[in-house]
Amino acid sequence: MTTTLEEPGTELATTSPQQEALLFSVTPKTIKDMTVKCLAMTINGVGDTEGREAVRKQLRECVTARTTIDKEHKAAKEPAWTECQRLDALKREMVALIAVPEKHLEAQIDAVNAELAKIEKAKADAAYAIRLQQLTNAGGSLPESVIRAMNEHEFAEEVARMSERTRLKKEADDRQAAEIERLRLESEQLAKDRAEFAKQQAEQRAELDRQRQEQQAEADRLKALEATIAPVEVIAAQAVISEPVVTTSEPANEPQSFRGNGGGYQSYSSPVFSIPEPMRGGRPLAKDTDEEKLLALAVQLEAIAMPTVGAQSESLLKKVEAIINQAAFDIRTAVKPPKKARVVK
Repeated sequence: MTTTLEEPGTELATTSPQQEALLFSVTPKTIKDMTVKCLAMTINGVGDTEGREAVRKQLRECVTARTTIDKEHKAAKEPAWTECQRLDALKREMVALIAVPEKHLEAQIDAVNAELAKIEKAKADAAYAIRLQQLTNAGGSLPESVIRAMNEHEFAEEVARMSERTRLKKEADDRQAAEIERLRLESEQLAKDRAEFAKQQAEQRAELDRQRQEQQAEADRLKALEATIAPVEVIAAQAVISEPVVTTSEPANEPQSFRGNGGGYQSYSSPVFSIPEPMRGGRPLAKDTDEEKLLALAVQLEAIAMPTVGAQSESLLKKVEAIINQAAFDIRTAVKPPKKARVVK
């Protein structure tokens, strides 16, 4: 089927006043005249009955003209409507024919455009990946849509700002971490110092306890020693001589242990080994057996050997030694009065 397209006429596109008169009984000139007349009409208040009636009459003429135009338009369009339907069918047939090559060409273009779109998308994705990595290195992030929409200058400025913020934050974090580490080290050192101090305190307490135990043991030993020596005073008190004796400054045949550095006797005073005054006066013993006993006791006292003790107990040991020596001296003086003595009455 061959379809020939004819160039459409212009009869219906533009009409002359004569053609308009043939189409419609109401011409544009008639409408223009009616417009001038209607726009000049007014009603002067509610009492203007004549004016109101004139306006109503003219309004009926306008309505009649409009309805006449509608009726004449419908009657005049009837043959043209049939032609329009024929033209519409022809158009659809021709469009269907031309659609075949058109769609083929569009498919070719669409395929190329799709390939180009893939290439562009790949480039955009690569550029986005690079920008995303740059933002990550700068320590920041942005929405993907914002990153893709930025131009090079805007993106460079944003990366510079993020890099500066990240640098400042890192410096602040480093200072804070250094301060935390310093406090941790100080805390550890303080804990070590406290532990060392507690250890030293414990060692000192242990040492003090040991010293107190040693002192207590030494005191107990000396107390036991004094308890063994105490009966000497009782024996000396029982050996009281009723007769006065003569004393000298240096009795004969005394052990050297009673002599000081100058060869004389030391002067001792003891509340434990104290010889009663009658005994110190040199009164003779009643029996030789008592004298022998006292001399033997003096020899035993002189034979007592003082043990070696610490510095803290040395003074107490010297005191005990002095008491023993004084007791032995008093016993010998009471038993054997010294030469060149005078009678004490």
